Amino acid sequence: MSTAQAATVQSLSGGSIVVGRLTVGWLVDRYWAPGVAALTMTLPVLGCWLLIEPAGFATAGTAAVLIGLAAGARNGAPGSSRTRSPTSSASP
Repeated sequence: MSTAQAATVQSLSGGSIVVGRLTVGWLVDRYWAPGVAALTMTLPVLGCWLLIEPAGFATAGTAAVLIGLAAGARNGAPGSSRTRSPTSSASP
């Protein structure tokens, strides 16, 4: 993989973090949060599974997107569910 392709894979990962945060925040607002979290936490498993064998550009890009979506989901879901909890006594 060339350095330009590696930079593209890293850009895909960064963009998918943003998409994952927004999408999971939206899903948590509408559906059962533990179910959304369970589904989104399977994404990095799939991404790592793709990287077991030596990866080409397409495989590495797909794995980066899957892992990036989960990274954004991990950061987006706890904040969304915490602010929606009526019994939360934590200060902002």
